[in-house]
Amino acid sequence: MFLTRRDFKSDFWNHQIQRIRITRDLLKRDIPASSKRWCEKSPPNVRYLEQLFREFGRDLKVILMIRDGRDVITSMHPLREGYYIPIERWINDTRQTIRWKDHPQVLLVPYESLVSNFRPVIEQVLTFLEAAMSQEVLDYTNYSGVQQHDAFHGQHLRPLYTASQRKWELPEHRERIDLFLQNEEVQELMNSIVDIRQAFDLSLENVERA
Repeated sequence: MFLTRRDFKSDFWNHQIQRIRITRDLLKRDIPASSKRWCEKSPPNVRYLEQLFREFGRDLKVILMIRDGRDVITSMHPLREGYYIPIERWINDTRQTIRWKDHPQVLLVPYESLVSNFRPVIEQVLTFLEAAMSQEVLDYTNYSGVQQHDAFHGQHLRPLYTASQRKWELPEHRERIDLFLQNEEVQELMNSIVDIRQAFDLSLENVERA
C-alpha cells in the first residue's frame, strides 16, 4: 500500500500516525506489570490534547498547571544566561490551556494556589484522579523513588519551591514586564487567570466547609 502526500494530510491518517507514535513511546518505557496508571508530564502535551483524548477517551484525565505570566516570563534559564520562556510561548501555551478549562476530564490548577494551600489542592487533585490521600503524597520528598533527575538541573528532589513567586517585581525585570503587559492578548489571558484562580480557591473553601 502506497500513501500519497494527500493521505498523510487526512484526519484518518493523522490519527493513525499519532496512535503509532503514542504506542511506540509507551512501549519504550519500563512499566511494572502492577501499574494501574500511567502519568506523563510534558508541558507541550497541552498542544496535543485533542489527539490524546481521541486516542484514550474516558481513560484520560489531564491536570493543567496555570501560573501568573509575569513570574513565568521573568524566570531565568538554569543553564544559560537569559530568560527561560519567550513571551509568545507563554501566550500560546496559556491560550491552549484555558480553552480546556470546562472539560470534565481536565482540572486546571493555579500554581499560586498549590504553593499557598498545598494539602487542600492536593486533596482536590486526588479526588479528581479518584486516588486516595496518603502520607507518601504529603511527604513526597522522603518517599519518592526519583530523588535525582536531569530535569532537576543537578539538584536533588526538594520541597515545594515558593521563593520564585513575585520575582517579576524586581527592578531588573521592569522593561520586560512593561513589554509583556502592553500586549492586549496578555491582558486578556491574565484576567482569565485571575478568574480561574478565584473560582478554584472558592471551590477549596466549599470543600473545607463540607
